[in-house]
Amino acid sequence: MNIYQLTTDFDNYMNAETDEEIAMALAEITAGQIEKKAESFCKFLANVESDIEAYKAEEKRLSTNRKSLENKVARSKEFLKSALLAGNIDKLTAGVFKISVAKTAGSLVIENPDLVPNQYKDIVQTVVCRNADIKADLAAGIEVPGAFIQSGYSLRIK
Repeated sequence: MNIYQLTTDFDNYMNAETDEEIAMALAEITAGQIEKKAESFCKFLANVESDIEAYKAEEKRLSTNRKSLENKVARSKEFLKSALLAGNIDKLTAGVFKISVAKTAGSLVIENPDLVPNQYKDIVQTVVCRNADIKADLAAGIEVPGAFIQSGYSLRIK
């Protein structure tokens, strides 16, 4: 019997119009079963959460290794480029690889944005709601159009 069936049975027993003692006995049995199922459920959740943490740790380890390899490739390419430029070599065939060094179109560098004329600037406005103020007003009974406090339930497992 799963936890859903147990809770349905528990509700049925509690709402039954039978002897008080019978209803209490049934409630105790069903409550005990729910407790056991809930314990198993919590153990399952704890196990899955530990798997999640292990995956996060592995993702971090793999990410660190990937970044290290990416940096190694970037440094190696920069070294090769520097060596070719130092030797005035712009094209090279190395076995199955064709290597070339070419001048780039250039990258824009803005040293001081304040000195750039306004014709090259766009003004961007960002609207941000002050959530704490809105929540405080709503809690105080003040109606705020377009906002409301939504309540729900949270599950805490200790």
